[in-house]
Amino acid sequence: MDSLSKNSLLLLMVLCLTGAGITAYLTMPILAARLDWRLVAARWTKIIRSKKPSGLDRLNSWLPLSWQQKISKRLQRAGYFSKNSLAIYLIMNLLPAPLFFLVGLLIGSSGNLPLWGGIVLISLVNSHISRRIILRQKAFAKALFKIYRFLDLQMTAGIKVTDSLRGLPEAVCDPLVRPALIRFAALYELTLNLDLALEEIRLPFSGTDFELFSTHLRQCLQTGEAGKSLARMEELLFSRYFNLMQIDTRRIRTHLLLTAILGIAPGLILFLYPFFFTAMQAMQTVFG
Repeated sequence: MDSLSKNSLLLLMVLCLTGAGITAYLTMPILAARLDWRLVAARWTKIIRSKKPSGLDRLNSWLPLSWQQKISKRLQRAGYFSKNSLAIYLIMNLLPAPLFFLVGLLIGSSGNLPLWGGIVLISLVNSHISRRIILRQKAFAKALFKIYRFLDLQMTAGIKVTDSLRGLPEAVCDPLVRPALIRFAALYELTLNLDLALEEIRLPFSGTDFELFSTHLRQCLQTGEAGKSLARMEELLFSRYFNLMQIDTRRIRTHLLLTAILGIAPGLILFLYPFFFTAMQAMQTVFG
């Protein structure tokens, strides 16, 4: 009877480990698509700009205007252009801590564990936004050398600077950078105001790279020619692009190695467990 129960327990553990291994194998691509920044960047994101008033706007009224502008710029750099982004951000930062605390009181949880859970959730929200900003800045840095090369080739071929700027979205296929270039080209074609059109790139990709790029565009419009500055910038940015690609390659190699180890681990456990169980039974027989 004892041997039958041990065999049943062994069979149950083998089935549980098999189910866990199959579940991990099936959910691994989904988790990778959600957690890996390269796969997240490959997903298409729809940008919504609504002009209709929303009830969520009332949440922003108590916040100082300077704070609203600062937070809105940060959200736009992260790729959130919706009118309700600021209100949703405030809800995600102000609601979790008291909500978790009240839930803890209702379920009778002792200590500050629910409160710390809300603080952790707030930290995760802000770290996600910071990660998206870094991701988008890196995408813009990679796309810059293609933009400079496109402008250099266009102007060297004798095409006007204004026509080159209208076709600028064709230089980049990155889903994070191309929408901003499309808005830039459309606004410039409608207004012929470079500073106004550059705001469409400044909002999501502000920084040193953008300021240098806008300076080169103004210089090209004033002189009507590219000169040697675009070619030099193209060479420098290509070197940086190559270095970024090497860093990404090393990171991908490390992730693939970890994925392979995690994928093999359930099989190794299923293969080694019978030997370990037999060895434990033998030790109990000898020393028991």
